[in-house]
Amino acid sequence: MVGHHPWRRILLGTVLAAAVPLVLLAPRARGDSTLPDPLPAATAQTRAAELIQPATAWVTVAWQARITIPTYGELRERWRVRCGGFVVDSAGYLVTAGQCLDAGWDGAQRVAARMAVDDLIRRGRLSESDREAVTDAVGSGALHWRVEGAANGSLPDRDVFVVVGAATAPTSTTGTSDDPVAVTADVIEVRPRGADDVALLQVAGTDLPVALLSADPAPPSTESVVGAPGHNGGPVTDLHGRVVGLSSTAPDGRAVVVPSTVIAPLLTGRAQNVAGHLDRLYRLGLDAYYRGYYTDAVHYFDRVLSIRPGLQPAVDKRTAAAHRKNLFGDRPKPAAPRTAGGSPLPVLPGLTALGLLAVPAALLLMREPPARHARRRPLPRVPRRHSVDPRSDDRSIVTLIGTSVRVEGDGDVRSGDPRAGVRRGTAASRDGSMDAGVGPGRVGMARHHRGRDRGRPVRGTGPIRVG
Repeated sequence: MVGHHPWRRILLGTVLAAAVPLVLLAPRARGDSTLPDPLPAATAQTRAAELIQPATAWVTVAWQARITIPTYGELRERWRVRCGGFVVDSAGYLVTAGQCLDAGWDGAQRVAARMAVDDLIRRGRLSESDREAVTDAVGSGALHWRVEGAANGSLPDRDVFVVVGAATAPTSTTGTSDDPVAVTADVIEVRPRGADDVALLQVAGTDLPVALLSADPAPPSTESVVGAPGHNGGPVTDLHGRVVGLSSTAPDGRAVVVPSTVIAPLLTGRAQNVAGHLDRLYRLGLDAYYRGYYTDAVHYFDRVLSIRPGLQPAVDKRTAAAHRKNLFGDRPKPAAPRTAGGSPLPVLPGLTALGLLAVPAALLLMREPPARHARRRPLPRVPRRHSVDPRSDDRSIVTLIGTSVRVEGDGDVRSGDPRAGVRRGTAASRDGSMDAGVGPGRVGMARHHRGRDRGRPVRGTGPIRVG
């Protein structure tokens, strides 16, 4: 059907030409790489931990105590305690467990007395069985030992050092001399284990990463949250990275969580628990990393490190993003929406044009061929017994099969159908009969009609012109 109509080929070619660019320019489905899935995999717990990791801190407390023992003399004890903590204000405020900074008998004084008892046992002045009894006697005042700091009557002395953003505990606990990333912290307030077990510190610095507190208290079980309750003072978060509590231990060794609703009042009038500029950059970097936009992730983590050089979580993620970029490249980003007044999707105009071309093309291809094709079928030759008399003065009507012609006085025959395409022919053959040519190489049968003598043969030799 298409072969008899060149214009149909042209129309089909136009439709296909319009469709090819649209197919080639169509966005590819994600995940069609032959390499392993380039998107990093992470559980909800991992993502929550990564959100708060830059704001976590390791708090090292260096203690010094002087123990005066009647009838024996003076002992000096030194020890260090390491706890977790987290930043609650970009201006340098941190919180940790109160028991880590408790200088009273439930804290540093008891530890110093026990260490002095151990020294006396090693020197043979006390037996192993006396350890607990002597320590309790010092605490109750039955033994008049003085446990104090450098100044008479003071509590044991402490120096506090903080490392912010370390993914693992620092290898050194000696402070700034051995650990250059550690900074000295001032103790603002301590609430010991019996009174909320939380402490507020402050370090010098600005633009610190911040852990945001949740308004909801910690659940009774820590199974549904993220954290490491075994580290006193560390944050316990929900799956959105918000702090729901602070990890701690009870006197019997059980892991407990101090709710965020207990921490928040400690900040009143001192600290503002809001995210800062560094937090926004770091979270943008994480989002780009997990979407596969590794170039953007490297850019954001570089900006974080320009503010806080050496921030370990940003260093680690930047390294991972650069490595994955080298392996997989960046994932393609979805096309941005057009501005106001434009099409929301660039491909829609092309699809609309394709639809406008395809619909009429389909209708034309389904259409039946026109009736004029039937007139091209060969017609039977005119019997030789029919002829036309060209000498008649009257107008005559000659009817051909498939069309009508008019015979005028000189015997010329003209078609009444302008589309008949009948070529000029000779009306009389050698025996005087008429052959009328209809169409290219086709012959029609003529009959003469005159008044009442319809069907009577008419003889003649004049030429017949049709069309």
